[in-house]
Amino acid sequence: MSLSTTRPIGPILAAVRSVPVPPRHLLALDSPVYPFVTISRQPGAGSTGVGKSLVEAINANVDPDHQWTFWDRELVEKIAADHKLSARLVEGLEDKNHSWIGNFLSSLSFTDSSASKDEDTIYQKVKKNVRALAAAGRVVLVGRGGVFITHDIPGGIHVRLVAPLKNRVAFMAEKLGLSQRAAAIHIRELERNRRKFFKMHWPSKTLAPDTFALTINTAEVQVPSIVQMLLALAQQKIAQAAQ
Repeated sequence: MSLSTTRPIGPILAAVRSVPVPPRHLLALDSPVYPFVTISRQPGAGSTGVGKSLVEAINANVDPDHQWTFWDRELVEKIAADHKLSARLVEGLEDKNHSWIGNFLSSLSFTDSSASKDEDTIYQKVKKNVRALAAAGRVVLVGRGGVFITHDIPGGIHVRLVAPLKNRVAFMAEKLGLSQRAAAIHIRELERNRRKFFKMHWPSKTLAPDTFALTINTAEVQVPSIVQMLLALAQQKIAQAAQ
């Protein structure tokens, strides 16, 4: 299957920001089940390339009413816009040092509440948006604990992307224009902060292989092959829901 370019998602994002996802019981038996994908990743394992390629491949073969969307930075922007928060703050919940977040929070005032918001309050907004998008289906969600937030929502395909450290360092160095040493330091910092993030919100859970439908080494499996595997899983989910 060729990975043709999907239509621009700007109009889709604008619409989603302005119109809330209609509420529905996530586990209602008579509700249609639409597949969705969560991508958990080691820093530098290439999640953005995989997620965008998957959305492009799906959208090349479905009608305009069933287009998929990709949510990584777009999710941050939506939550920040919906709740009048700093995009920098929302993005930093997973990857930034938590003492930095505390200092940042203490320096802010929010227009939608007289009480100051702590990190957990803000993350509850992230979780609410992630669950709403997953329940609506036809989305690829990157990071932010999506695998645990959506574990009880039917139709989920949960994927973990990994790669050897040397490959991830090379990827990060090229992506950010860093030296190999600086890229390695950056990856170690991201890994440390993500461990703290998961320990804070899901202390009893781990990112073990059996948490996911697939754990893929992106240094060994190329993006087109990963996309084909995920397409097959999506079709399987659709078939199961129709039974």
